[in-house]
Amino acid sequence: MFNEFILLEDFKTALAKWLKVNPDGLSKIYMQAYIERFRMLKDNQYILPPDNNIDTWAKGKFSDFSDFVEKKHKEYERKKNAKNLINYNKTKVKKIFENDNALVLVPLTPDASENLSSINGTNHWCIASSGASRWWNDYIGKQGLTP
Repeated sequence: MFNEFILLEDFKTALAKWLKVNPDGLSKIYMQAYIERFRMLKDNQYILPPDNNIDTWAKGKFSDFSDFVEKKHKEYERKKNAKNLINYNKTKVKKIFENDNALVLVPLTPDASENLSSINGTNHWCIASSGASRWWNDYIGKQGLTP
């Protein structure tokens, strides 16, 4: 319990430092939201040492901190979305490999391909675009890659 108190105090100190030197006039609520997101990522062990030390970040600019948190949060969300897709579509997606840095999935249907390609908010796969069953059959089906 005492460690938690110290940790919360460190977050408060970082916020106070960033508010004091705030050339962009960012609101306290805005900064607190990034600190809370940082804390959530840290608690989920998605931000590891030495990057998980708020004191180190507080010595720099808030913009560097917020850019880092934003990048890590996007990575976290992509991985979480991919895992959710696997859990809900076990018959449509096959997991080939997973570690802390990568997740390799094989879509087994055109629908699963479309869902996988849009995890990061974009869709650049020809076999994943809407109504792309022609491409799916050509690239996947004819190659004998389907189960």
